[in-house]
Amino acid sequence: MSISELNQVQILEGIFSLIWIIIATIVGIRIIIKAFTKNRYELFSVGLFWIFICSPWYSSAITFLAYVFFNYTIDERTYLLIANVPIAPGLLCWIFSFVNILYKQKLKKRRLIILVIYIPICIIYEIFLIYFLFTDVGVVGTVEGLFNSRYNLFALTFDIFTLISVLITGLIFSIRSMRINNSEIQWKGRFLLVAFLFFSIGAFLDAAIPNIGITIVIGRTLLIISAIAYYLGFFLPDRFTKWLIKI
Repeated sequence: MSISELNQVQILEGIFSLIWIIIATIVGIRIIIKAFTKNRYELFSVGLFWIFICSPWYSSAITFLAYVFFNYTIDERTYLLIANVPIAPGLLCWIFSFVNILYKQKLKKRRLIILVIYIPICIIYEIFLIYFLFTDVGVVGTVEGLFNSRYNLFALTFDIFTLISVLITGLIFSIRSMRINNSEIQWKGRFLLVAFLFFSIGAFLDAAIPNIGITIVIGRTLLIISAIAYYLGFFLPDRFTKWLIKI
């Protein structure tokens, strides 16, 4: 089996999924490493969030590699497990980061309320998700073609809930950063604003619009840009910061 036996759309989807998840994983790992080297342990979950939230594209990329190099296709249950199981932990990682960075010094009651809302929702969803994956996988979704999946109401509802939650809290976080009287933090806020907006748009294009060449290129390019902007939103290189401040 070779890449030449795939059509153009499948090749684009596989290659762009692979590029996207490689960059996303590198960004997540680098944030985790820097969280430890700079003693900013509150950012550990920031890195984990980015790795986990990209899980729907891991299935596509892994299937692409397995198909091209080993003439093997991942079974439906494994495909949907890889794509869905990390999402709830990823959402919890981000909510944990959001409340502990934004409300670290004050509004502890609000922080507690947010966590009390999200923790049970994510735990209950994860329990039912794993249950359905091993008893009735059709409740979660189906795999269509080589590198695509279609989610049913159960998983789709939670995915929409996750995307809306991440977008709203991400916008709040970035806007609050841009309002701080510090040029470096303001620039970080701008990058985070780009990251959350581009990620949301890219994910929406990927899920809601039929995959054709141009939509794949645009959607995955937005996702790749979002990963780079997300990293810069937390760790701006000193030279780059000085250059930006001069603008």
